[in-house]
Amino acid sequence: MVLWPGRIACSAPIRYPADTLSWTERSLPVARPEGEGSQAQETQASPTAIQWSVHPAKGHPFRTISIGVLAIGTGALAAWWFGSAMLGVLAAAALMLMLLPFLLKTTYTLGQADIEVRTILYHFARPLAPFRSFEMGADRLWLCTRSNRHLLDNYRGMLVLVGPHGERVRDALLERGLKAREADNTREERP
Repeated sequence: MVLWPGRIACSAPIRYPADTLSWTERSLPVARPEGEGSQAQETQASPTAIQWSVHPAKGHPFRTISIGVLAIGTGALAAWWFGSAMLGVLAAAALMLMLLPFLLKTTYTLGQADIEVRTILYHFARPLAPFRSFEMGADRLWLCTRSNRHLLDNYRGMLVLVGPHGERVRDALLERGLKAREADNTREERP
């Protein structure tokens, strides 16, 4: 199952050969400075990695039951309309696959140079280098590739669920050099 180019949904992280370029910085060789008679080592005050888990379905049982009823109803309607039980099962399974981020426990790890997302079915990491800013919501944040609001944030950005750990994650992102920007709450509500 291909999520986007270069990233395949699997339970283990993707390993690339050392001689190829990859989307993480872990596989790149690091040049160390040579000292007089001994190896010199650079020491930097690097931010520590933080990890948190979010499970929205556990915190919202009514929504979880509603999703189950909706999936069964969609499957039954598809089976009746097309006259095939197999298509009904396929419709219900497709709906459930789209809702996996809500249904599964997701563990996030914010490292020094990347952010990892891990569930029971998939694991991927994205480098923090392309992200310039972030917007905080009530229980989520949106990592953005532009400093100012832009339409491309919807396609290049990344939604991260933070749950009750919002302040800690916000402080860690500020420590890594990302700019916090105000969430767009100026949109008018439609009647």
